[in-house]
Amino acid sequence: MMALLAMAVQAQTFEFQYQGRTLADGETVTIAAEEDVFGELACATNPSDNPSNGLILKLLSGSTARANATLEITHNTLGASMVQWCMGGECSTFGAIMKLAKQFNVAGSEQVQFDASGISAIGYLTATLRATIDLEIHEVKIQFTNGESDGGGSQMWWGYFNESEASSLSYSGYLGLSDAATIDVGIKIAGNNPLASGSKITAVRFWLGDDISKISSNLTIWISKTLPSTVSVATYKQTVAKSDLKKRLNEVELTTPYEVGNTDFYIGYSFKISAASYPIMGGGKDRENGWFYHYTRSSWTDFYGQGYGNLAFQVLLDGVTPLSNAATAANFGSHTVMQGESLTVPVMITNWGEKPITSISYTVEGGTGIAETTAPINSLAFNASTTIPIELPADAETKHITKQLTITKVNGEPNEIADMQAQGDLITITKRVQHVPVVEEFTGTWCGWCPRGMVGMKKAKETYDDKVVLIAAHAGDPMECSDYSAILDIPSGYPDAIINRIAEFDPNPEDMVRAIDSQLQRVVVGSISAKAQWASNEKEVINIDTETTFVYSDDDGNYGVAIVLVQDGMKGTGSNWNQANYLSGRNGYQSYEPWYSAGSSVSNVEYNHVAVAAWNVAKGFNNSISSTIQAGEVQPFSYAANITAKKLIQDKDKLSVVALLIDRSTGTIVNAAQTTIADAGETDVIEDITTSTTEQTIYNLAGQRQTTLRRGINIINGKKVIVK
Repeated sequence: MMALLAMAVQAQTFEFQYQGRTLADGETVTIAAEEDVFGELACATNPSDNPSNGLILKLLSGSTARANATLEITHNTLGASMVQWCMGGECSTFGAIMKLAKQFNVAGSEQVQFDASGISAIGYLTATLRATIDLEIHEVKIQFTNGESDGGGSQMWWGYFNESEASSLSYSGYLGLSDAATIDVGIKIAGNNPLASGSKITAVRFWLGDDISKISSNLTIWISKTLPSTVSVATYKQTVAKSDLKKRLNEVELTTPYEVGNTDFYIGYSFKISAASYPIMGGGKDRENGWFYHYTRSSWTDFYGQGYGNLAFQVLLDGVTPLSNAATAANFGSHTVMQGESLTVPVMITNWGEKPITSISYTVEGGTGIAETTAPINSLAFNASTTIPIELPADAETKHITKQLTITKVNGEPNEIADMQAQGDLITITKRVQHVPVVEEFTGTWCGWCPRGMVGMKKAKETYDDKVVLIAAHAGDPMECSDYSAILDIPSGYPDAIINRIAEFDPNPEDMVRAIDSQLQRVVVGSISAKAQWASNEKEVINIDTETTFVYSDDDGNYGVAIVLVQDGMKGTGSNWNQANYLSGRNGYQSYEPWYSAGSSVSNVEYNHVAVAAWNVAKGFNNSISSTIQAGEVQPFSYAANITAKKLIQDKDKLSVVALLIDRSTGTIVNAAQTTIADAGETDVIEDITTSTTEQTIYNLAGQRQTTLRRGINIINGKKVIVK
């Protein structure tokens, strides 16, 4: 006969209770926001009028015990000014960290004092409280709500700008314009957005600075399949009366909910300002599609990668299915690495799930791939982003290979958005070449702070000489070059500067040096050299020859050569040639001293590095670089630049030619060369080479050693020789 074994059952030591009722493990306690004694909205687990009738940890055996507890916030769209948790006589306030832990003694029972105060938005907060005594574990879920319940997640406020960033706004104003204009701002919502796809937008909210007095029109909320040239062509338009606009948070219900399909669209708002005003708010880490900006006299600008963060704008999504362990990675751009080395690339990770992320696992495919790798993350909250370093080894071939990164797991669980991959390009090169950065300074005689840029450009010339190319692009004054109009859309204000069309910065001397030093370290994929010669003594046509040499191979390259003429020593008479000077009468920086002592309008100024003509300055000439690239192979390009219609030119003897090697896929500048213009009829041309070159040292203009003479410019024993 089989003996029956009796199993001892240990009595439960403790439990959670709410309003005197025992809670089952994992049960949710929902508490609605109410006005507190300070007249603001708040939620609390223990009401102040009867604290014992709230959430309690109660011992069921024994009179005292030692407890460990954690409280983790898994979702928060309440917009509360403070979230606090008190247990065991100690209170802690939540900030960027969404998970806290405590140890304390329990005597009979212990109140769970958890509250959110200063609630400013319709939304909800969910948190998980877990307690351990000895080996026994129980947990309860807490939900605070202000007019919105997760209800399985049917409604959710979402935007690239998240709740923690909203709580840190200063409201002193962030962006606008220095004079009267119509301003349009918006975000892009992709058709494969993990939350928005298949839902509908029922409301929007946006934050404005404390000074909205210069807003001179009603505000228009708009939705459009493309960035609209004017709001009138948008698919959806809704007016918000100027009198209804508020400082800080504005929430607007859409009169007609917008059905989100599976195609991309833009949503934002527009208004007019009557004078200098900066009411538009934003912040946080730049996220792709998180901010587009446009004003009356400009084209749309994508602020991604420019350090402005994201537009303070969110949409209320209805019909959302909540995610738990879900993350995406942002595209990580194009990078260059030397053969045999590896490169660490920062990749932005965004949490789309309600569970904070503590780790992700990922793979990288393409060329030399990466097997599944796990990386720790410091408790990344819902809708927040962070960057993690991913090491990419050089590929075996010196060529361009597209890498595809897939997040396979989140917190050790399968990623619920596994079908979304991030892409980047890795170019493995054979050797390093000299990199000549290009600074384009945006300036104008009307711009009172632009003397900062003039001092910065002077500092750059003195410090780096021909190791950097300097171009001053004027706008709104007699030196504005129409050939440069495509590039004049880049600046978000004046003065401004951009280096290699990659990084935007203020052109003061200190930032100028920092920007150039940073780009001088950049590993680039090719070199370019240039020579220029007047076609005749009349100096109407410049014959320009360039040579481009890449240090990697590519079957589908997309590069072009652009030409810019710059002139030094430009001067003019009349008030529109006078330089406005807001540095007048100030002090502080020695380099600005001449401008401090000058008046507020300075005449007889010499303007240097001025762009006076350009050809294909944005993307370069079509077919100037072959799409089939072979490492080490020289690609020549010639252009006869006719300047008879270029009326900005004042002195042809003060001109120089700049050749830009442009990545046409990204619009960035890879490398550059600058040269003076030789007189017509220069005779250092060899038609027939008969002299042995075995005892001669031969280089091209890029400083690369050659074994034989080549067509174009050669440097033989230090002398320039042109071979036809």
